[in-house]
Amino acid sequence: MKRIITALLSVIIAYSGVLAQEEGNVKAFQHLSVGLEIFSLTGFGVELAAPLNSHFALRGGISMFPFSFSSPIEVTVANGILNKMDNAIQQTPAIESELKSLNLPHIPRNISNEVDITATLGLINGKLLIDFYPSKKGSFHLTGGLYIGAEKLVKIEGKMQKAHDVLNVMKRNGYDFSDEIYIEDSKIYVKDIMNLDASIGINKVKPYIGLGFGRAVPKRRVGFSMDLGALYQSSPLLTSNTAGAQNLIDNNLGGITDLLKKITLYPVLSLKLNVKLF
Repeated sequence: MKRIITALLSVIIAYSGVLAQEEGNVKAFQHLSVGLEIFSLTGFGVELAAPLNSHFALRGGISMFPFSFSSPIEVTVANGILNKMDNAIQQTPAIESELKSLNLPHIPRNISNEVDITATLGLINGKLLIDFYPSKKGSFHLTGGLYIGAEKLVKIEGKMQKAHDVLNVMKRNGYDFSDEIYIEDSKIYVKDIMNLDASIGINKVKPYIGLGFGRAVPKRRVGFSMDLGALYQSSPLLTSNTAGAQNLIDNNLGGITDLLKKITLYPVLSLKLNVKLF
């Protein structure tokens, strides 16, 4: 797919040079405009655009979509670690005193069994696009090009803060449970409960094809344009660097993972305000 788009861009650029010589109306880079994305499914962005001739325009810019959300996931804590923590508290009264002074649970089974998940969208892309206008006076256009950006569409961080704090108090008092299993069904160890990171990976280079209305370089000083198309991003894959976190994903987010594999195209809808600089 990427090779096809690259070849298509090369043909368009070469063809646009021929048209420019034949028509003699609009010269390459005779004008320059800036476009501000008012609304876009790829986020807010800015573009610079210049005509190659009356039928073609070259666009380049950057877009970003900063967004994050948090959601807890309930897990099953291993009975073995809970019993060991309970025994440690009973054998060492100083642990209970310190936990109470820090306002932490002093009964292990009262510790939250939820993993606090934070997902951050990493939709940041540079883009290089070419518009083709079938009519040199019209605004309808076909667009092809490339988006180039981060390979991680979403970064996911998971933590069990309360459990981590309680276990740190025990460690300071001589009870180190780092190599004990804490989350039973996912086989996640105590040492990993603050590092349950994962990500949704996609292609770094994403071919784009679409259509729209409006000129990137408006005939007048100010104009509006709309683009509708799709990015080919490959099959998104939800993975983690640690085996425990991967198990947690497979056990709790299997449905999301299966759905993501089917989404190879990312829709693009963009509304822009274009201002001709000269």
